[in-house]
Amino acid sequence: MTFTRQLSTLGIALLIVACGDAKAGRPVDGEGGGGSGGASTSATGGSGTGGVDLPPPDFTQATRTQLAEGRDFGRAVDIDQDRIALGTLQTGADPRVYIYRREGTGWTQEATLVPDAFFQYDMDVDLGGDHLAVVGEYEVSLFSRTGMPWQTSPTSVTASIGLLNAAAVDEGQLAVSPASAFEAFTLTGDTVSMNGRIDLPIEVVDSGCSVDVDGDTAIVGTCVDPMSVAAPGQAYVFRRNGASWSYQQTLTPNDGLMLFGTAVALDGDTAVVGGIEAAYVFARDENGVWHQSARLEPQDTEAKGFGAAVDVSGKVVLVGAPETLFEISTFDVECGATYVFARDGAQWQQQVRLEPEMPEFHTGFGRTVAIEGKTIVIGEVNHELVNIFTAP
Repeated sequence: MTFTRQLSTLGIALLIVACGDAKAGRPVDGEGGGGSGGASTSATGGSGTGGVDLPPPDFTQATRTQLAEGRDFGRAVDIDQDRIALGTLQTGADPRVYIYRREGTGWTQEATLVPDAFFQYDMDVDLGGDHLAVVGEYEVSLFSRTGMPWQTSPTSVTASIGLLNAAAVDEGQLAVSPASAFEAFTLTGDTVSMNGRIDLPIEVVDSGCSVDVDGDTAIVGTCVDPMSVAAPGQAYVFRRNGASWSYQQTLTPNDGLMLFGTAVALDGDTAVVGGIEAAYVFARDENGVWHQSARLEPQDTEAKGFGAAVDVSGKVVLVGAPETLFEISTFDVECGATYVFARDGAQWQQQVRLEPEMPEFHTGFGRTVAIEGKTIVIGEVNHELVNIFTAP
């Protein structure tokens, strides 16, 4: 396997290539190859993407590239086509988002953006076409581009009420989730127009943990405090008809998992929802109704925090487990891992476990994850690194 490490300094990319036994991750059988067998998850349906039915990318043979930009790098990550957005919160410095563009087999820094939003503990980024949403405590800093250059002065988007817990952008649509609601906006360049607000069907303890939008569909995850007497978390699906959004369906796990909705992801007719030590795949049928098709679990017993982050692209689902244990000097240490599941027909199986190159205490590997096509992006925030895995 070829291992590549890319360090960016002042926008200049330095690429170091080393050949040897470095591995991008651990195939489920521990022998390399196709990752057959696997954590198993039976499925009763799948998403129909239309067109040629291609096999999923094989990440057991992926190459790894690492980007480094300083303290707290990789706090937030996303990918859209040939661009990735990587966020950082630095103590005593302005938060920043770095945009990289794929150039051949490497990545070149395209822009450094400074959001206006207020960040107290965390940040999130979502990249969709010509727009980048950077999510703070009370607002979204929305950046747009025309052609290559990104605007450096963002547009501020605020929710109609309460804290802004999550936001996502796709195809000129911005979805946000303030307290107990879903709000949608239409984006035209740097012009933002609100399409409306929909109150969630029930009052929940911690609504809007997560949100994603893909085309004319959006999903909001509403995890619930496990000490509460309220029902387990749920996820709500919304559909757009023209410029108008409406509530469509409530998704719940078959086993009543707590904190269901901690993380959500959407791609076409496939939705993924994370919870405590599990992730769930839902498929939309020909009548537009969503059904749970799989419960994903890791094959090994070291995984911890499984379901804290999720993403999906085609037939591949990523599940982050940032507290996964590694044995270091006879001690079990939280380092983190990310699990890749692939769909074969109606079955979801674990293909590979991706790991930090240098496991150390609290690396945070898998706290933030993103995938598109043959490319996976994983934040390793406590090592101030971002890992990019590319399948052949």
